[in-house]
Amino acid sequence: MANFKGIFTFTAFSWLWGCGFFAFFQWALQDRLAWLALVLTSWGLPAWMLLRYLRPTVFAGDDRESPALAVVLAGLAVALLADTERGAPLYLSLLNLGLVLVYLFHASSVHHGPMPDIDTLFPRLQSINKPGDEIRDRLHQYEAGGALVIIARGSFCGSSRKLVAELAGLEPALEKHGAIGVVLTAEPADHWTAGAPRDSGRTNFLTVAAGSGDASTFFVEPGGVPLWVRLLGIRRAGRRRRSGFGACRPSLWLVDRDGYVLWRHLPANYRQPGDSALLRAQLSRLEPDD
Repeated sequence: MANFKGIFTFTAFSWLWGCGFFAFFQWALQDRLAWLALVLTSWGLPAWMLLRYLRPTVFAGDDRESPALAVVLAGLAVALLADTERGAPLYLSLLNLGLVLVYLFHASSVHHGPMPDIDTLFPRLQSINKPGDEIRDRLHQYEAGGALVIIARGSFCGSSRKLVAELAGLEPALEKHGAIGVVLTAEPADHWTAGAPRDSGRTNFLTVAAGSGDASTFFVEPGGVPLWVRLLGIRRAGRRRRSGFGACRPSLWLVDRDGYVLWRHLPANYRQPGDSALLRAQLSRLEPDD
């Protein structure tokens, strides 16, 4: 299913970009408002997602990606009024709306499968950074009363980068509650932007291997890297990298000092993994003597 969603998303976004360019040239040639409306229905979603990717801390979305959906619906309304001949601009606008809705409500959804329950031990995760390094070891190393575990999809995901960039603001709350933050990812820490924590303070990275056959299979999907990332790579830390790594299924966890799950958040889609306010509110679950 992940491969199907990935292929659909790549194909749909390629179509929307291409359809937008086609409509723009037709509008320039014919000067018909209906073609300009088709530009809106074509570029509304991909342009918005591009802005979210480039500036994740500035442009925030929601479950419906309301700004993008509003542009698409506005374009369709103009097409209905302007295309009196009921020609290609109207029918292509309807097709584009269908692609947008399928992406928003199906192709970007996350299937988590069986996950650790509340009051059970958080899985032991083998790090590729340091042999034997995993979450309970870090709890003991920092003598922490608990840990916020952030499963980040990947540095190619604007929503994940936004969440990771917000973690610096959680440092005072983590210190107050005697907790640590752990960002679990299938990528090396240097793939992330400069605003991300660098194994300093109370928040650090834990990189797990994709498809290693251990407990990381709860969180890592080996075929989950988007097709465009596999083809084009991503530019991080001044270098263009082709990601051969898996993508994590985004989720948020709070575990106590013994590694038991106190709280979890399993988002319905990867565009809305949660935010720092949600994480900060959960720290009160830690026992006072922790």
